[in-house]
Amino acid sequence: MISKPCFFFLNLFFYAHINLLCGQVIAVQAEDESSFSNHSYTLISNHSKDSISILLKISNETGNFVSGMANPMKQHEYFRALIDSSQKEICKDFTVTEITLEKNLVRLNFAIVLDYSSSMKDRYRYMQTAVQQFISSMANAYFTRVNFDDSIHTVDAEPTQTPTPVFRDDYLQYGRSTAVFAAIDEGIITLSKAPGARFVIVFSDGQDNASAGVFDRASNPAALVERAHQYNTAIYALGFDLDEKSAISDICTYTGGESFSIKKKEELQSYFNNLKANIFSRFYYIQGKCKLEPVVVRIEKPDGSVKTLVPVKMNKRWLDPESYQIGFGRIQFDVNIEVIREDQKQHLQAMTNRVKERMKLDPTLKIQIQGHASPEGGSMQRHHELSEQRANMVYQFIIAQIKDDVLVRRISYIGFGDKKPIYPIESELNPENRRVEIRGTH
Repeated sequence: MISKPCFFFLNLFFYAHINLLCGQVIAVQAEDESSFSNHSYTLISNHSKDSISILLKISNETGNFVSGMANPMKQHEYFRALIDSSQKEICKDFTVTEITLEKNLVRLNFAIVLDYSSSMKDRYRYMQTAVQQFISSMANAYFTRVNFDDSIHTVDAEPTQTPTPVFRDDYLQYGRSTAVFAAIDEGIITLSKAPGARFVIVFSDGQDNASAGVFDRASNPAALVERAHQYNTAIYALGFDLDEKSAISDICTYTGGESFSIKKKEELQSYFNNLKANIFSRFYYIQGKCKLEPVVVRIEKPDGSVKTLVPVKMNKRWLDPESYQIGFGRIQFDVNIEVIREDQKQHLQAMTNRVKERMKLDPTLKIQIQGHASPEGGSMQRHHELSEQRANMVYQFIIAQIKDDVLVRRISYIGFGDKKPIYPIESELNPENRRVEIRGTH
């Protein structure tokens, strides 16, 4: 909890309030609303121990960084004072420095979280190339890395300036479903002790918002946002056809980051270049000797001559962790076939082991096995029957392995027919719709 709420006043030609998640308020003030009325102001990160440290990005209407406001002789014309909620000045001596990649007085820490799930099989090379170039271009930055499909693999567990080359990743070791929330959570934890600013950059296909049940890691958006706030980490995401209303996009917003949707895999490199140039390469660094708990915020864009910057509030659907399903993964089926493929049985066994372990630890957890069919060909009735048969086959496999009547009573199965495809029928990924997913609910 914040023990001493504070205001941060800047003479930036407008007046605005930012109400933080923890109840702290930061305010921005100015006397003339004419010059900077179309500028946007974003707190990138705020890391503190015995002093306040704020990273502030100021952009004009075209998105370019506004430079020159930290001149030592004039900085207090813009950056006036740090005060608490009673209007008392708490940091009389503070400095403002304009930071660039060439003149970086703040350590930047990045956790790179990479999606190697089945839908990435034709795209992962583009991802690897773009990520490696991004890492190489960020001089003096520190990196950790986490890979995931339905399990997580921590490649670099400690921040390093010489991370393991991405091209060493072998996609053949992956290719199953997704543990995206758990992987992002692992990325946050790898940076938790690093001094300076902390960012997670996750690349995901953007199609699956569930997350496999990885023990002791977040399995839902609420838990993930809570962890990000705990360790003062902003999350950024790049994904193919990433829905702005998706859980991933929400998580970025609620942690002070941003999400980007990519239409073509060839565009991926330009998005990483944009991320470097417009977000991490230039900002203002404000330091003052006063105690303040760290906090991450997102600032909305201006609205008219007076900018009112509202609290970051989590979507109600993410507030209750118990209401969100835990995804333990999925297996694929051949067209019009309900029999479990031989190449899927080892994967299904691993999922079964995780289900059993999680159910023993959580007596309120219920498991639902959900069958699906791809929407092409056949009648709706046939698709429903096929999906139910697939779900039953997986159900029989799991209960035969668990061999515990108490646990088995908390497992059920259902068929959804072709009503819930994860990819369009015309997509090359349509075969992924022929699946059974294992979900946990409370």
